[in-house]
Amino acid sequence: ARLLCGHVPAREVAALIERVVRDHPEYANRAALLYLELGHPLFGRRALAHLQAEVAASPTDVSTLACVERAFALMGDEAGARCVQDEITKLRKAARERS
Repeated sequence: ARLLCGHVPAREVAALIERVVRDHPEYANRAALLYLELGHPLFGRRALAHLQAEVAASPTDVSTLACVERAFALMGDEAGARCVQDEITKLRKAARERS
């Protein structure tokens, strides 16, 4: 996909990824990670869409929340990214206190 991004418009790369996820929903998380790795601002919202189910299933998973934070930052939503970072900080603090 990274090679494609250099030669194919971002919207076409996104359409390809979405076709894969449509045919293989089990790849939704990998698609979100790929969108984040590619780093195009268009991809932040798509990454969030694919992360929603994972966040709903495990709202305290720090690695998933870190991906959500990256997606907000990629979209330029610094307030959203900061809010998620604050939640991650609370979760880590609570984990340390339990230890």
